[in-house]
Amino acid sequence: KSFIRSLFCEPGMIDKNMRVDGDVADCIYECTKGCPLFTERVVFWAMRKKIIELDESRNRVVINSTLNGDPIGRLRGLLPAQLNEEILEVLNNLPHQEMDALKVACCLGTMFRIERFEALKYEGFYESLLAVIASHGIFDKIDVEHYKWKHIAVFEAVESIIISNERIEIHGRIADALNPLTVDHVEGDAQFARHYSMAERWKEAYSQYMEAGKKAERNLDFLGALSLYKQAESCLKQMEGQPSLEQMLSPRIAIGLCLRELIRYDDAEIELEYCLNATNNVSEENKASIEFTETYLKVITALATLKQAQSKYLEAIELYDRALPIALENQ
Repeated sequence: KSFIRSLFCEPGMIDKNMRVDGDVADCIYECTKGCPLFTERVVFWAMRKKIIELDESRNRVVINSTLNGDPIGRLRGLLPAQLNEEILEVLNNLPHQEMDALKVACCLGTMFRIERFEALKYEGFYESLLAVIASHGIFDKIDVEHYKWKHIAVFEAVESIIISNERIEIHGRIADALNPLTVDHVEGDAQFARHYSMAERWKEAYSQYMEAGKKAERNLDFLGALSLYKQAESCLKQMEGQPSLEQMLSPRIAIGLCLRELIRYDDAEIELEYCLNATNNVSEENKASIEFTETYLKVITALATLKQAQSKYLEAIELYDRALPIALENQ
């Protein structure tokens, strides 16, 4: 309320006796989540649209009572769509380095770990981010490590000015800066995979989505793992050259196993039967390779466990009988 009141007063001349209606304060806060930058633009926009005004007779900021319909609804419904240009007008006045820092923060997502931003400090982005935090209050500090954008409209405004080539470059820069952290911190992280994907580095994205899927499976999050394996599969379609048999079938085997755990047996069978047919279509010459043997063993073992889950025990035994000598030979 104090901040809204200050926006109705001349600079340096705050009227402490001025009051702000609770409906005005609640509605503005709901729209802005307390972000000072966004609050200022919201209030000025609503003043120009004559949705809120100063009732001088009562020295009180109120919603315009002469408006038709629901002025609070209008304020709530129109603000995010209307303010994009106004937010950018403010952001465009930021120093170039601070604007670049906001773009990197945008590519990191609506919530990010500060240590990941700090990994980019050799380019000065970490210090620039701290400067933006101090001057504009765009982010909320959730805990020691995590920040999030205070309002989605500010995030979307910044996102809207990142051109495609710039976005690819930023995501690639993030992935490269985080790469030394991979073993200890980022391996199997879906966000890390996303950076590679957005940078159009499909081979790395594929590997990271597969690792992220395995991590989700270990946490018994089979629905999440299913989504990640499908992301890995989509990366294969973007990769240059023909993927290997192991690359091509590994996501589908994993998808089949996740579907089995989710008791979607028919869908699992479709995936695993596809994999089995794919191995049957490999030439005799290529069947002699170690890669084929290992992939084929994974396929028939996965299919055997599915048949067992379906109580199709004779089919399961037949598949296990085919798998056992192969496994022993390659032990």
